[in-house]
Amino acid sequence: MKINLFSNPGFKATQVRVGAVCALVILHLLMMSQLSFAKVLNPFQKKSTFICYNKSNVVSRENFIKIFKDTNFYINDIRYNGLYRTSSEKIKSADVLQKNFIFNVRDLDSTLEKYEELGIFEDITPCFNLNFEFKKMDVYYTFNEAWTIIPYMGLSFGGGSQIFTIGLIDTNFLKTARYFNYNFICKNSLCSSNVLFENKHFLEEKSTIGFAVKKITKYNVFYDEDKNIVGNFISSIDFLQLKFLWKFTSFIYSGLGLEYKNTQTFLNALSQDQIDFNSKNNYKVPSNSKDSGTQIYLTLGKIKTTKWVSNGARLEMNTTLHPSFLNTEKKNYSDFYLTGLYYLDRVPWLPIRLVNESNLAFRLVLNSTGSSLDSNNFYIGGLDKVRGFVDNAFSGKTILYGNAEVRINSIVTSRGFLQNVFFYDQGFVSNKISDIFSTKTKPTSLGLGIRLIPQFLSQIAIRMDYGFGIYPYSNSGLSFGFTQFF
Repeated sequence: MKINLFSNPGFKATQVRVGAVCALVILHLLMMSQLSFAKVLNPFQKKSTFICYNKSNVVSRENFIKIFKDTNFYINDIRYNGLYRTSSEKIKSADVLQKNFIFNVRDLDSTLEKYEELGIFEDITPCFNLNFEFKKMDVYYTFNEAWTIIPYMGLSFGGGSQIFTIGLIDTNFLKTARYFNYNFICKNSLCSSNVLFENKHFLEEKSTIGFAVKKITKYNVFYDEDKNIVGNFISSIDFLQLKFLWKFTSFIYSGLGLEYKNTQTFLNALSQDQIDFNSKNNYKVPSNSKDSGTQIYLTLGKIKTTKWVSNGARLEMNTTLHPSFLNTEKKNYSDFYLTGLYYLDRVPWLPIRLVNESNLAFRLVLNSTGSSLDSNNFYIGGLDKVRGFVDNAFSGKTILYGNAEVRINSIVTSRGFLQNVFFYDQGFVSNKISDIFSTKTKPTSLGLGIRLIPQFLSQIAIRMDYGFGIYPYSNSGLSFGFTQFF
């Protein structure tokens, strides 16, 4: 009797089971073969790690440093991603990290500090692909660029003046992180225009050039110490400046410059009452003048600025020499300008940080001229020096003023923040630098303000301050602008 195993149901079931087991065994062998093949071809995948660095996160920073404590990694490649409106060559030149050199966390911190101080990026994320087998690494920077070309227009009232402004700022001019500003300003129907180009960040450059072109038309009012008007006139100033700066260290800069100024004074824009007032007070309107000079610059110190806060100090000095054969007065004289800036993120002399990345900010300015013409006088008023007073309320050959601000970040988001500001301003005005502290003209004010600072716009702070003049007389006024007061 023949037995047909293939027609046996039990045998068929067994056959299916054996076939399934064989298939599983073959699949397993194929998978092992593929894994082994991948291991041979690409050991980097098995023995590498991809990490990103967060400098502001203490835990992240400490863990990051531990990786490089006992192991030296050579930099295999550096890539820069997200640079659409910024020159990659400019950014590469400032990178302390270099190919084929050993990676150092301090070098990375130094590079990130340079990039942050440019003020043209919302954020910068460095990431690293670490190959532990070959002790090599690839560096990837990802830049989130802020918008730097900013047209602006404003109508404001401050210090007794009505001001209309239209202009354009580019803090990354021609993709090179240079600063360009053009504005057209009408103050009480008298209009002026300004063009400024300068390199505020040297990066790896040892020298740079800048220029300023201004056409200024303004109403000049002179007061006595009792706040009585003694004279007034209109002046139109054509101003040209060219300067060359050299970098010696990261906190020492020096330079030379050339200046030309053509000042015309006239009365045809004054009312008849204003003209009669000059005659009654025997006020002699300054004559037209032209003068040129050579400038000497010196800057000491450094200010570090991040998204939220500034730290450090800087002293800027400028002396302009006017030889007699290059000015209308036919005498040798000089102008002196000094500006000191100091920023803190903690209470002075105490290890107490201010809440929410807030800031203490201080400014001290001294301007003095040897010119005898009233048209070359300096002014203190409510728009940009001592808030709360009429614009250009105090004038003299020498002015000294200081500003102190407490800037508290009350609302902080990833897209920007709101600052509440409390300030104190004080100035001194005299016709002799030796009498600056004994003068009776000491305008003083207190006040408060707000700043709206969007992170996606480079170096813009929509500012509104209200000042209360407390000396030498009571007054109040509003000050408005598109940048920090200083």
